Amino acid sequence: MLDTNLSKLENESLELKQKIKSLLDENGKLLEKLKQAETHLTANRGWNSSSQALNWLNTHHNKNKKGPGFVTKRTVYAINRKYVGL
Repeated sequence: MLDTNLSKLENESLELKQKIKSLLDENGKLLEKLKQAETHLTANRGWNSSSQALNWLNTHHNKNKKGPGFVTKRTVYAINRKYVGL
């Protein structure tokens, strides 16, 4: 009877060791994903504000586009010049 109980306990301990190993592996993978998400968040934190993104679009990609997000650039002419070159 003692031998059967001992063998059952050994089998249970092996199963638990395997579960612990799989859980530790899964935990390591989740930690790696968390680190990647944090680095991605810090790299793209500036784009969380919509006004900053729209300002960037206006300054870099405003090729005759119209709509609520695109503002046409106003040309400023020098006041003290009579003729302005085009």
